[in-house]
Amino acid sequence: MYDRKYSNKDEASPRSVVTYFVDKYLTQSKDCLDLGSGAGRHSRYIAEKGIDVTAIDLSEIGVEKTKEVLKDFPNSKVLIGDIHNLPFKDGSFDSLVCNRVLDYNDDAGLEIAFAEIERVVKDGGIVLITVRSISQQPKPEEILIAENSEHAKSFKVADSTQVQHYFTEQEIRALAKKHNFDVEEIREDKHVNSENESKAEWQAILKKLEQSGRLPQ
Repeated sequence: MYDRKYSNKDEASPRSVVTYFVDKYLTQSKDCLDLGSGAGRHSRYIAEKGIDVTAIDLSEIGVEKTKEVLKDFPNSKVLIGDIHNLPFKDGSFDSLVCNRVLDYNDDAGLEIAFAEIERVVKDGGIVLITVRSISQQPKPEEILIAENSEHAKSFKVADSTQVQHYFTEQEIRALAKKHNFDVEEIREDKHVNSENESKAEWQAILKKLEQSGRLPQ
């Protein structure tokens, strides 16, 4: 996805939602996973705070850019990997950032991705996810393929295999509960981008329950 859409895009500055999360919640963090790290703008911000950061992305272009961005930070690692099959031991990280990566999944893919996030985050760990909101209008070339019980929708982009998922707050809360996370904060951000397009996303901060506090499945 990064290779096609973002390889020529200027993404030097971290997003404010990420800097807010890092500055408020990661003051005691030691090991953070930047899941779907793109060109490394958020990994660099995390590394600058003295946190050991691991950046992972499917895109070779993104990984090479991130290596360059992080070359002066010995507290960082950069690798190619898939959100559905993360190459880490259980409980490897006490924090995780996942910025607009889950959007490109259908319901089955989301279950796998959330299970992997649950697996690699330590009990008590903190997670930021940002995802597309159902409030955003789909593009004309996006064809509805599914609507789930939480009223979220998946679309297929015409003439491609790409999936675009539009989340509801109800779905995010249900996924969090199923995978042993409490919702610390959640908000919907609506704005008009530089191309005069109306955009909407959910920004959620989740905390993984300690073993004793886990809910029955």
